[in-house]
Parts: sequence; structure tokens; C-alpha cells
Amino acid sequence: MSPSVSHVTALHFGTISALALAQVTPSPISSAEVPHLQEPQTNQARERANVRPDVLPPPASVQAISLTARPMETPCSTIQDVVLEDNVFSWTPALLQAVIGQCVGTQGMEAIERQVNDALIDRGYVTSRVLMPQQNLAAGTLRLKMLPGRIGVVRDASDDNIGWTRTVLLAKPGDLLNQRDLDQALETIRRLPGQSQASIDIVPGARAGESDVVLKPGTDKRWHGALSLDNSGLKSTGKYQMSGSLVIDSLLHLYDQLQISSSSNTDAGASTQGTRFYSISWSVPVGYASFFVGADRSRYRQAVKGFEEPLTYSGQSSEVSIGLAGVLHRDTTSRTDVQFRVFRKIDRNYLNNTEIVLQRRDVIGYEASLSHRRHLGPVMLDGGFAWRETLPEHSNIPGMVLDDRSYGGRAQIETANANLCWPFKLAGQVFELNSNWAIQHARTRVLPSDDFAIGNHHTVRGFDGELTLAAENGWYWRNELAWHVAGQAVYVGVDMGKIHGPSARFLLGNRLVGATIGARGRLSSLPYMAFNYDISLGWPLDKPAGFRTERPVVMAQVGVEF
Repeated sequence: MSPSVSHVTALHFGTISALALAQVTPSPISSAEVPHLQEPQTNQARERANVRPDVLPPPASVQAISLTARPMETPCSTIQDVVLEDNVFSWTPALLQAVIGQCVGTQGMEAIERQVNDALIDRGYVTSRVLMPQQNLAAGTLRLKMLPGRIGVVRDASDDNIGWTRTVLLAKPGDLLNQRDLDQALETIRRLPGQSQASIDIVPGARAGESDVVLKPGTDKRWHGALSLDNSGLKSTGKYQMSGSLVIDSLLHLYDQLQISSSSNTDAGASTQGTRFYSISWSVPVGYASFFVGADRSRYRQAVKGFEEPLTYSGQSSEVSIGLAGVLHRDTTSRTDVQFRVFRKIDRNYLNNTEIVLQRRDVIGYEASLSHRRHLGPVMLDGGFAWRETLPEHSNIPGMVLDDRSYGGRAQIETANANLCWPFKLAGQVFELNSNWAIQHARTRVLPSDDFAIGNHHTVRGFDGELTLAAENGWYWRNELAWHVAGQAVYVGVDMGKIHGPSARFLLGNRLVGATIGARGRLSSLPYMAFNYDISLGWPLDKPAGFRTERPVVMAQVGVEF
């Protein structure tokens, strides 16, 4: 190929490939899309290694707290003033204000004492008490006495502790004991795979009004690994993917966690196609908050048709991020979390080892998110909202949208999600209904790598992922009913999704509906080893004309945890 032809081809190909990202053509693909193709495999291993079970104790069996609800009795005395001795809570005077003006007798005094104690428990102060001393109400004054419950000492039950307790429990000896603080500490500890059986006990202290907090660490090993093999890749870069992850608990004795993961196509020696993905992350808790830092890098290579001979289209993408996360509120049935991170992302694409300058990107941005989880009996509800924005004034190469000359590099994207998980029994069998909804809305034009895509196993099932529909805005709704038998699950699902936005005009359509049926499970064979699998068949139920996909779509994943 002559140099002049090569130069023209590169420029033409760089333009067409960028536009093609918003369409359904399977190749070439952007380097920025490769992490999204590979992350599901690595995330499966990460999620198994980083399960964070809720520590939401069942609410106490108490009646609704209402100090105006009192028994009618005779004799009784009208209360004109309430005195709470040794009070340490700012909210109790307002609670007791409701008693003033009521006519209270012996049974009423007992009801007031019981309901104030219920209010303490409801707020997590499980070792604090209010007592009603013997008194004469003839003068109209009701007297109560507060016995605050404080922490005596915080200690480990054995010498096998793996971290400094103050990183997960900021409360110290002498502080008021609150069950919420202990729940948060235990939840943070149990996020470490080797500490899933850890527990925290409250035992009587050495002095009156004090209770000791005793931490019982888990007994599992401090590192966990996982290997996985699946067929979720693309034919152009490698259909069969393998991934692995390693999680190390409390590397710095701070209840911190180090995660390393990687994925690749199985034919690692292929010269014309392939994918690689590497990531590393570290997080450390500080009470109700946590600090995290991470980095990932992906590479891919594929062969595409040229004018005279095949061309090699390749690319690489890397991202580093740093952020803070924290729990804003928690009680016996819910938890609200917030997270903020800053990231830098670099994308570069090549044609026969010559960089396509128009597709270069080096941006800095931030993302803020808010999430909430609530338990309603057996039903668990999750919801969240996130805002992501790139900052062109701080970015080296903001990137460009080829059909929008006004694009200045500032991409603003808002996303939301809602999930429902409902386990129930029917005819003596255990079932579970899961419904997941996600939506993206771009307030500005965005680069193709930030488009919302549907049509693969992780969005709308029933499609092989070789073709997808992608545009600036979109949503999908996944629904699944699973039947649990002996630790395994047989499931059926129906998913749907829709996209829209300026890029949608290039597409064959904007809606997909698919169905799937499959089985998944986990088999433990050895004390420190388990196997997992997920095998399914999928079919498209509704798709645009000309949108090609296999029928049925066979998806398979097998893995081992150790």
C-alpha cells in the first residue's frame, strides 16, 4: 500500500469509526468500550470477593411511640411540668413535652416510662434507660431519671484480630453506646471475605452504666482468589474470556482491602485479535466513611477489512480515580450512602500502529452518587442517583463529537437505578423475584464511549452482544423469577430497553425486548474451594428489522473460588 493511500485511509477510517460507534456495526469498536465488555467478567469475581452483607438488626417489637396515648384511669393528676434528671439527649425534652396537660395516674406513669425507653431503643441507645422514681404527682410535676449507657472498653475476644478497631469504630470508652455504630463497624468488617463470620457482642462493664464492646473476628483466611471462564466476548476481539481476581484483607492492619483483577481472551497468542483488562483498587474505612483509590487499563486488537489488505485496529484505555464514600444515615431497616470520586481517563486508538488523532482523549472529571436501601419485611428495595461530569478546563484533550462542532468537552450525564428483591415461598418452595431498572440522561452531547448501550447479557438479555443499540439516553428494565432448590437456582427472565438521543437517528431502531431461561449456583467441594456456574438460553422477542443476533443465544460461565 502506498503511503498516500495509507494516509487517506487512516483519516477516513478515523472519521467513519467514530460515527459507527453510535450505530449497530460490530466493528471497529472503541477502546473506551472494551472495559465495558470486560468489566462484567471481572466484576463477577469482585462481587463474590467483596460481598457486603447488610447488618440491619430487626426492629424491636415495640408499640408506636406516642406519649399522648395513655390509659384512662382514676385517680390521676394533671401534669404541669416534666423534669428529666441527668439527661444527655437533646431530643428527649421535646418528646416529653407531649405529657404536659395530661392527667396521669399509676398506669400512665408506667406507660410513659416504657415509651421513653422504647424511643431510646428505636434510636439505637440500647443500653440507656429511663427510670420513674417513686413520687407524688399532686404538685403537677413528673420526675424521671436518665441512666445513660456508655462504653466501658473496646476489646478483641482473641489475639486473632486483623486490624486496628478504631478504623471501623470511632466510638471510644466513655462515649454513649449506640447500636448503629456497632452495626456500621460490623458491616465494614464483614465486607472483607475472611471476616464474613465476625461478630460484635455487648457485655456488662466493670462499672454501673457501662458495657464493654467485644469484637469476635472471623476465622477464614485473609486472601481469596477467583478464576472464571465465559463466552461473553465479541467474535472480533475474542469470544471466550477468562478472568481472575485476588482480594487481600487488611493488608496494612487497618481493615483495608486490596483487590487485583484481570481478564483476557482465551486465545492469548492471537496476533490479529485480543483483549486485556487489568485493575487494582484499595480502600480503607474511617468509621462511617471510607477512602478508596483505583486504576484500570485495557487494551484490544482486531482485524478489519482494508482497501487492499486487512488492517489492524487497536486501542488502549486507562483510568485512575480517587474518592470518598460514607453512610449518611442508618437505622434498623434502611441505610443511605453517598460517594464522590475524581477520575482521569485516557483513550487512544491506532490503525496499523498509527494513532488516530481524532479519537484521542485525556479528560478529568468527577462523579457524585447517592443511594438508599430499605428493607420492608422480606422485600429489599434499592435506589440510587448519580451525576457525572467532565471538566474540559482541567483536561488535556477533551475529545470531540464529529457531528457537533459546538461540543466543548463538557459532558454531563445523570443516571438513576431502582432494584427490588422479593424472596417468598409458594407451595413449600422458595422463590425470588428480582426487578432492576436503570436509566441514563445526558444533558449535553457525549462521546460514543459514554453512550447508553442495550443488547447484551448485562442489559437486555436474549441478544449475543455482537450488535448493540447505543445513544446518549436510554433505559432498561430486567425482570427475573428464580426457583431455589438445594442451593441452586433455575430462573426465567424478560428484559426490555429503549434508547434515544441525537445519535439514535443513525440506528436501525431504538427498542429491544428479550427473554432468557437458565440455571446458576454454587457448589462447595473443599473447605476453601467452591465452584460456581451460570448457564442460560436467550431469545429476542422484539428487535428492529436487520438487527442480527443468534437464536438462541447460549451464555455460559463457570468459575472457581479459593
